[in-house]
Amino acid sequence: MKKFSMMVKQLLRSMKRFSIRNFVKKKYVPVYIVACVIFFFLTGIFVFDMIANKKKVDPIGNAGRIENPEVLDISNINKNISPEYPTITSVKDGIGNVNYSSFGQGNMDYWKSPSIKVDDMLKISVVANNPKGSELSYRYEYQVPGGTFQVLKDWSSSDSVDFVIPSNALGRWLYIKVSVRDTDKKYRFNDCDDYTSLIYEVNPKDVKNKIYPAISDSRDDKGNVNTNSWGANEGGSWPDGLPKNLKAGDTVTFMTTAVDPNKDMVEYRYQIQPQGGSFTVLKDWSSESTYTWTVPANYAGTTVYVMISVRDSDQYLLFNDSGDDYNYMIYTIK
Repeated sequence: MKKFSMMVKQLLRSMKRFSIRNFVKKKYVPVYIVACVIFFFLTGIFVFDMIANKKKVDPIGNAGRIENPEVLDISNINKNISPEYPTITSVKDGIGNVNYSSFGQGNMDYWKSPSIKVDDMLKISVVANNPKGSELSYRYEYQVPGGTFQVLKDWSSSDSVDFVIPSNALGRWLYIKVSVRDTDKKYRFNDCDDYTSLIYEVNPKDVKNKIYPAISDSRDDKGNVNTNSWGANEGGSWPDGLPKNLKAGDTVTFMTTAVDPNKDMVEYRYQIQPQGGSFTVLKDWSSESTYTWTVPANYAGTTVYVMISVRDSDQYLLFNDSGDDYNYMIYTIK
């Protein structure tokens, strides 16, 4: 490198004496030719040395140096985590309804909750995709309105099951839950890899096209009106979703309008639930559609739910103990 530096200095001194006239006379041509040859030769040696001694860089971004990255073994990384899970792709009920959604897919968008009747036979069949190719097991459960899940058929290799709708499933909603898992015991959801539900409104066997009474609106004498109800699938709370304000000691009158297409007599019930508490009856089932309530002093600083239920005179209730339809009005008590 010292020789290279000296040659560069000599070249620079020569350039100071450079002139077009001298160059034309070829006085410095040999010097320039020799200097250029030496310059490019030494530059090539320097660049080659840099390349030859360049360090290998870790291709996965970690500290340190991998001399032979092509033999890096990453097969044991995350070896205890299953990279893919079985996923339900469809569930058929044998009467023309198909559910293409599941919680493993991250959606429940395709099921429209059809109506069936007591004693109807469902032939449930499942199609599931398993990227690992291992054997799958299936479980079938059901939940009647107001009940808890019961096992219809426990874990087995059977991808289908028959289910006769029981009489206690009457109303909304009957849930039929289908779960799937493989054999590796590395489950995506607690005890399964995927699951979905078929949800039905169950009507009486001996009543054709049963039509239930429905709440048109519930209101108070403070000017608040709730036009939502669970029977109309609109949710039960105020349309804007915001609690209304009352003060301890206030007196408020509730009024409910309900319509029964069959012209049956409609009954009403008013209940109340302080937040975190349980429902108590303010006024039990009767034909009177109004109720007047005075806010107790001990409710100050709480949120309360006033639930209004309606039912007709027959034995078939869409929402079990909650009647044929219901909604609720939420208040913050100052």
